[in-house]
Amino acid sequence: MRGRLAILGIVFVVLVTLPAASAAAAINIEWIRYDPPGEDDGSNPSLNNERIRIENTGKNARGLRGWTIHDSDHTVFSFPRLRLSGGEVVTIHTGTGMTRGVHLYWDITIYVWDNDGDAARLYDRRMREVDTCSFTGGGNLATC
Repeated sequence: MRGRLAILGIVFVVLVTLPAASAAAAINIEWIRYDPPGEDDGSNPSLNNERIRIENTGKNARGLRGWTIHDSDHTVFSFPRLRLSGGEVVTIHTGTGMTRGVHLYWDITIYVWDNDGDAARLYDRRMREVDTCSFTGGGNLATC
């Protein structure tokens, strides 16, 4: 009898937690364009073609203020106050520019992502790693 109660308890816990988990916001790295088209001339247009896209694959909106993105060289992007709705994406461009909607700018004057391989790490505001995307080069876009 005790074994049946334990199984029923486990089934109950799984059934109760599944709907909440599926509705929760899931923030992930969607892709990284690490080698923008054209020559890497360091110009702002070239820098802004190097970018990373973050997606909310959940149904609920999620605040990203205080979240960070790190590369392997410890270059850090800190999210400003931003609420990402379910299904929405935000693109972070390496160069400088005017933040508009879901286009943000790292505001630096060097390339972030190494063309021959790198890794992006996404951390929440408590510095818990939420997602990682790594690539070895040999192209220009890493799908995560």
